[in-house]
Amino acid sequence: MNYIEPKTETLSVTYNDITYETTYYKPATTISGVVDESHSNWAVGTTYATGDYVIVPELKRIYRSTSNSNVGNFPLEIDTTDWVDFGAINSYLMFATDEDIGSQTSGTDGYLEFDFSQSNTIAGLDLEFTTSYTMLIRTDTITYLGTYASGTTYNIDERVYYQQKLYKSLVGSNTANTPDTSPTFWEEDTDNVYFNETILGTDIGCSTYGEYFYTSAKSLTRKIITDLEWLPSSILRIDFVGSWKAGTMCYNTLEDFGCTLVESKIRYQSNSKITTNEFTGFRTVLRLGRVRILDCDVIIDAELFGDTLQKADNLIDKNIIWVPSTEDKFTEAISIGYIEDLDVPMNNSQKFQTKLRIVGVSK
Repeated sequence: MNYIEPKTETLSVTYNDITYETTYYKPATTISGVVDESHSNWAVGTTYATGDYVIVPELKRIYRSTSNSNVGNFPLEIDTTDWVDFGAINSYLMFATDEDIGSQTSGTDGYLEFDFSQSNTIAGLDLEFTTSYTMLIRTDTITYLGTYASGTTYNIDERVYYQQKLYKSLVGSNTANTPDTSPTFWEEDTDNVYFNETILGTDIGCSTYGEYFYTSAKSLTRKIITDLEWLPSSILRIDFVGSWKAGTMCYNTLEDFGCTLVESKIRYQSNSKITTNEFTGFRTVLRLGRVRILDCDVIIDAELFGDTLQKADNLIDKNIIWVPSTEDKFTEAISIGYIEDLDVPMNNSQKFQTKLRIVGVSK
């Protein structure tokens, strides 16, 4: 059973000597092609009406006013009823954790660059896109300056990204020389590229004309890349072509939970409720969504008992990404889920057979 515990980053803001925090999956260091909402930042002296939106920029979050003559009330104050949390701004929805899972960042073209140091797995979940390009660049021995810009002057040996390739400047004072057509100024650097792959968001999946006309195209809604190099310092870049959406983007090192699957079953649980009107007798269904629950019988080897117990203690009630492997394809049923229950026998045998329950929180 493989998983990654996503890296996180906590943002904070202090108002009236009180510090407020929110945690995201560690966001990209560069986000391009994404337009955030145009709401104004909250200001202490501004009067807001019901329905007005503001942004608290330090937390990358949007708040909606629930009252008129709303002035001097900080949106995050515990004792205020003047604001409701409306979620993260567009560019941060894909990094939202517990409270916003299921939301999507929308973009057109553009790219994401992650500080991917000391990681080897990235997960993109609840995706909608046509084509993307993913490149892993080692950066501890080079100077990487991001996307090539014709108006920038580059020094010798500096690296840039241009059309799915990494280029090295061969000269100093290198200006307005397009890398792919200026061989005396630039050369492609393949030594520091450890992964370079084109990923299609739609798989037509047909081998005959009949399939082409009568078989629906399959959309790739989840992509987990596990075969990335663990590097001391690196940048992972993802370029999108056309319009795209991403529900969750997170990364870290792939881990083995230490259990062997014996048997499992998936259960869909609806949280919807039915109410009956006392006068008419009509019934109304209140749709509150559903969850997927995975009940597993697993075996833990005695020599792994301590490690598995420690991991379970660290992961219990946390949202983590379950990564499918050849041996446990069942985890394809759960993308993001938390361990709700794990019985740990203490009978000192060579192998321990027990039960594990994972509750899925994503689509």
